[in-house]
Amino acid sequence: MLFLRVILYFIFLFLPVVIPIQINLHLTKWINENDDILQHDCLHVAVSNEFENDPYQMILYCMSEWPSKWNIQTNNFDKNFTFADLSMLNVTSQQLYMWSAPMDIVEDYQFYLDQLQNSNETSLSMQVYYNCTLPRFGPMCQYSLDMHQPHHESLDEILADYYNSYRHNQFLPTCYTYLQCNLDISSLCLDWSDICNNIIQCINGIDEEHCWQLEGNECKDDEYRCINGQCISAIFYNDDAYAPDCLDRSDEYIITSQLFLKVSTEPKFSNDDLACRESDMSDTLSLRTSCSIDNHLKYWQELMFSYAPNSMTDICWSTLKCYLKIPSASDPECSEICQNDTCQDIIEENCPDMFFMPPTPVIYGHIYFAYTKKYIVEQKIWTNEPEYICYDPQLCGGFDTRGTPLPFNNTICRHPKDFLLNSASFIEDMITRNFYGYVHVELYKCNTIFRNDSTFCNKSTMYKCINSSKCISNYRLLDGINDCDYGDDEQWTTFNDLSFT
Repeated sequence: MLFLRVILYFIFLFLPVVIPIQINLHLTKWINENDDILQHDCLHVAVSNEFENDPYQMILYCMSEWPSKWNIQTNNFDKNFTFADLSMLNVTSQQLYMWSAPMDIVEDYQFYLDQLQNSNETSLSMQVYYNCTLPRFGPMCQYSLDMHQPHHESLDEILADYYNSYRHNQFLPTCYTYLQCNLDISSLCLDWSDICNNIIQCINGIDEEHCWQLEGNECKDDEYRCINGQCISAIFYNDDAYAPDCLDRSDEYIITSQLFLKVSTEPKFSNDDLACRESDMSDTLSLRTSCSIDNHLKYWQELMFSYAPNSMTDICWSTLKCYLKIPSASDPECSEICQNDTCQDIIEENCPDMFFMPPTPVIYGHIYFAYTKKYIVEQKIWTNEPEYICYDPQLCGGFDTRGTPLPFNNTICRHPKDFLLNSASFIEDMITRNFYGYVHVELYKCNTIFRNDSTFCNKSTMYKCINSSKCISNYRLLDGINDCDYGDDEQWTTFNDLSFT
């Protein structure tokens, strides 16, 4: 018995020195898998505050699946002790906490110690505490952190290295499933910030269907109106560049690209609970929650070019991606595909005469890039510049009359030069920041959200675009963005005789 006591003292007294990392699980006290619990076995981690006014925030990392879905083996390696053993060694609940015991174990053990002082009732005396060895932790040491390295001194360091390594992969977004959105590709889905962001994502436009309530929203005198129509207290306007109060960040003056250079990649409020504001669209690709250009390019490459349309064979699709360098001509598959023949020969033999590339709209739910087989096969100097930009004529107009429009698959297609787009922007990669951002801005008028709605458009707070059924909020006049087909919303002469109420 004395030998056992010496061994136990050695384990507990020296454990904090040998293993300094503390990992305490919460919500581990579920009885069976039939319990109506959405999440269990959670880590509560305080977010690192990088700026003075950062709010205090806890992030919960929880299990959402039950143990029966995993092959968890009985733990025969780590030592375990009953509460009676711990009490005999004068171990305190504070020590259990420091030794990474789950919080339910810590609280139960303190309750057991209180029982010993007040009565002879010791119903918890045989409850077991497992003395886990890193990287394992949990009620029975059933969990481990794959990212744990010997040099890590805290859980915060482990998580920081994780997010720095994986860069918080926003191009694989959490899907919002409560709208029947047609995105034309099964692997694409809506993110929460895609809804009512004044940019149509769904081909059926359902993501902006009821957003007129925000567009026509009026704020009180002591409130500031965000660009998206949200109202916040005026005292929060321009009060802290790194803590915006508007979901679209429009209450603070800061360049979004600079903001993301200065913050961590943790999924905290300032990173995940805000959307990109429209005024940033020339610098970023407003496709998903994060305003990081790298994440958007990855999203584009991995998802929008992830499958061949029904009208195209697999060999045609793969060869086109290699020839157009999407995502990269250095892909090992490309050297095999075009090994004996040129990519152009394979395209000529296997591809349709004209096609969208990618097969889904690239922006605003109806704008596509299109190529003809002849355009690619007859190229003497390589370029991946789209031969055509195609759009729904019911949602887009006011273009220069130069060139001959080409009908294709219920769209009207024009050469990029017909839109006065600079083809020099296509350098090596057709989805470069410069070109895509330029198309986003120059064709923003094709982002038609409100039209043919007399009840809404006849309001005094709305402006009717010239020679168009489109209407916009008065707040969008003279904001530097062409919303109307003919750009009349950005011409001072248009408003000489207008007064807004």
